[in-house]
Amino acid sequence: MAGLEAREDKIIRLIEQTLKSITQETKASRVEKSLKEIYQGWHTLQETRQLQNRIERLMDSQGKNETKSTVKVLGKH
Repeated sequence: MAGLEAREDKIIRLIEQTLKSITQETKASRVEKSLKEIYQGWHTLQETRQLQNRIERLMDSQGKNETKSTVKVLGKH
Protein backbone atom coordinates (compact mmCIF):
# COMPACT_ATOMS: atom_id res chain seq x y z
CA MET A 1 0.00 0.00 0.00
CA ALA A 2 2.85 2.38 0.73
CA GLY A 3 4.03 1.96 -2.85
CA LEU A 4 0.62 2.95 -4.17
CA GLU A 5 0.53 6.00 -1.91
CA ALA A 6 3.97 7.05 -3.14
CA ARG A 7 2.79 6.56 -6.71
CA GLU A 8 -0.25 8.72 -6.01
CA ASP A 9 1.91 11.49 -4.53
CA LYS A 10 4.25 11.36 -7.53
CA ILE A 11 1.34 11.67 -9.98
CA ILE A 12 -0.13 14.61 -8.08
CA ARG A 13 3.24 16.41 -8.06
CA LEU A 14 3.62 15.79 -11.80
CA ILE A 15 0.14 17.21 -12.48
CA GLU A 16 0.90 20.27 -10.36
CA GLN A 17 4.21 20.89 -12.14
CA THR A 18 2.56 20.50 -15.53
CA LEU A 19 -0.16 22.99 -14.60
CA LYS A 20 2.48 25.50 -13.52
CA SER A 21 4.38 25.05 -16.78
CA ILE A 22 1.21 25.67 -18.81
CA THR A 23 0.80 29.12 -17.31
CA GLN A 24 4.20 30.11 -18.67
CA GLU A 25 3.81 28.48 -22.09
CA THR A 26 3.20 30.55 -25.20
CA LYS A 27 2.89 27.85 -27.87
CA ALA A 28 -0.50 26.22 -28.26
CA SER A 29 0.98 22.88 -29.29
CA ARG A 30 2.97 22.63 -26.06
CA VAL A 31 -0.09 23.58 -24.01
CA GLU A 32 -2.07 20.86 -25.78
CA LYS A 33 0.69 18.32 -25.07
CA SER A 34 0.74 19.36 -21.42
CA LEU A 35 -3.03 19.06 -21.15
CA LYS A 36 -2.80 15.53 -22.53
CA GLU A 37 -0.16 14.72 -19.90
CA ILE A 38 -2.44 16.07 -17.18
CA TYR A 39 -5.33 13.95 -18.48
CA GLN A 40 -3.14 10.85 -18.54
CA GLY A 41 -1.91 11.61 -15.04
CA TRP A 42 -5.47 12.08 -13.82
CA HIS A 43 -6.50 8.78 -15.40
CA THR A 44 -3.55 6.98 -13.80
CA LEU A 45 -4.37 8.59 -10.46
CA GLN A 46 -7.93 7.27 -10.65
CA GLU A 47 -6.68 3.78 -11.52
CA THR A 48 -4.27 3.89 -8.57
CA ARG A 49 -7.04 4.90 -6.18
CA GLN A 50 -9.33 2.15 -7.50
CA LEU A 51 -6.55 -0.37 -6.99
CA GLN A 52 -6.01 0.88 -3.43
CA ASN A 53 -9.72 0.47 -2.72
CA ARG A 54 -9.76 -3.06 -4.14
CA ILE A 55 -6.75 -4.05 -2.05
CA GLU A 56 -8.31 -2.59 1.10
CA ARG A 57 -11.57 -4.47 0.47
CA LEU A 58 -9.65 -7.69 -0.19
CA MET A 59 -7.63 -7.29 2.99
CA ASP A 60 -10.77 -6.51 4.98
CA SER A 61 -12.58 -9.58 3.64
CA GLN A 62 -9.57 -11.81 4.33
CA GLY A 63 -9.35 -10.48 7.86
CA LYS A 64 -13.04 -11.27 8.42
CA ASN A 65 -12.61 -14.77 6.99
CA GLU A 66 -9.61 -15.44 9.23
CA THR A 67 -11.61 -14.30 12.26
CA LYS A 68 -14.49 -16.61 11.32
CA SER A 69 -12.09 -19.53 10.84
CA THR A 70 -10.53 -18.92 14.25
CA VAL A 71 -13.94 -18.81 15.89
CA LYS A 72 -14.96 -22.08 14.21
CA VAL A 73 -11.75 -23.83 15.28
CA LEU A 74 -12.08 -22.59 18.85
CA GLY A 75 -15.71 -23.71 18.93
CA LYS A 76 -14.76 -27.31 18.06
CA HIS A 77 -12.56 -27.75 21.15
